[in-house]
Amino acid sequence: MTILYVLVNMLLNMIIRNHATNQLNEGLLANGY
Repeated sequence: MTILYVLVNMLLNMIIRNHATNQLNEGLLANGY
């Protein structure tokens, strides 16, 4: 496992987590919470 692999993995995890959080927030706004 190289450092580059670890960095790319961390970046992908951050992007996926942010995307999921944004979708959750949009869902809550759509429901009026």
